[in-house]
Amino acid sequence: PAPGEIGLTILRHPYSRFESAFYHMVDSCNDNFYYRKANVSDCEELKKLNIDFDIFQHNPNLFLYNLVTKSARYYKEANKVYHHFSIFKPQFYWLSDFWRLNVHPGLKIFMNQENLTHEFNEFAKSLGYPPPLNNWERVNKRISTQNIPLTNMSKEIIQQVYKDDFKHFNFI
Repeated sequence: PAPGEIGLTILRHPYSRFESAFYHMVDSCNDNFYYRKANVSDCEELKKLNIDFDIFQHNPNLFLYNLVTKSARYYKEANKVYHHFSIFKPQFYWLSDFWRLNVHPGLKIFMNQENLTHEFNEFAKSLGYPPPLNNWERVNKRISTQNIPLTNMSKEIIQQVYKDDFKHFNFI
């Protein structure tokens, strides 16, 4: 932020953020996917990497297992996807200082996506404005309807992979 400005960011819990990124990749090759016709399509990127994301059977737990288990059948593929697509990077990566040691000092206001309507309306009221958000509708809804819950083991993997997010943003 410029001098005199206060940085605001919206955070998402690492569990739901990972699930969103995973299902984004599941949907990426569906012709009805809103992002499919973008200049740089994630589907085309997967094809360049020679990866059919269906190998993970639309199961985030299977992807996470393959990501951290060197002996897993699709370890290389999971790691290629994780490292190639910025959607999987921890939030701390984007919000840290130059040395990636601390949260950028210009960021002062943190809101959680899971409670965004309430938090943003409270922020607006604190500035003297009427609440502008009213349970807004999501524009980029996912296509896949499958929703496999994260296992406890998957949550432990996410806690390790996104440890800086848990540490710096006090996620539980």
